[in-house]
Amino acid sequence: MIIFPFLVKGQTFNLTDTTFKSGQFLRTYQIQFELNKYELNQESKIYLDGISTFLKKNKNLTIEVGNHCDTHYSKQSSTKLTELRAETIVNYLVSKDVNADRLLAKGYNNTKPIIPAVQIVTMKTREEIENVHHTNRRTEFKILRTDYK
Repeated sequence: MIIFPFLVKGQTFNLTDTTFKSGQFLRTYQIQFELNKYELNQESKIYLDGISTFLKKNKNLTIEVGNHCDTHYSKQSSTKLTELRAETIVNYLVSKDVNADRLLAKGYNNTKPIIPAVQIVTMKTREEIENVHHTNRRTEFKILRTDYK
C-alpha cells in the first residue's frame, strides 16, 4: 500500500483515516497534467492506485473528484479542460474496480482558487506568481456521503 506521509495545508482527511464526515476533502498536487491536456501520466496513475485502494477499503464513501485550474485560460476553455480532467480521473478509478456510482466528476475551472486573483496581482516576481498559480491547480477528493451501500 502506498502511504502519503504529508498533509497539504487545509485538507481535512488523509488516506490513513478511518472515520469520515460529508464535506471533508483530500487536496492533492500529485495528479499532474501536461499543459492544456487531460491524459494521466505514470506518476499520477501511481498516486491514483493509492486512492483506489483507499476507496476499496472504505466502500461506504461517495466521492466528488474536483479538478481546479489557474487563471491562465478563458473560463470556457478551462471549464471544459477541468471537466475532462476530472472525468479522466474517475474513469481511471473505475478501471481499478471502484464502483462508478460512488464517484462524481466535477470541473471547477478557476472559480474556487485557494489564492484569489486580487492577491496574485500583488505578487512582485514571476516566480511568486507561478507558485500561486501552481497552488490553485489541484485535484480535490471531497466526501459527498458516508452511507453508500
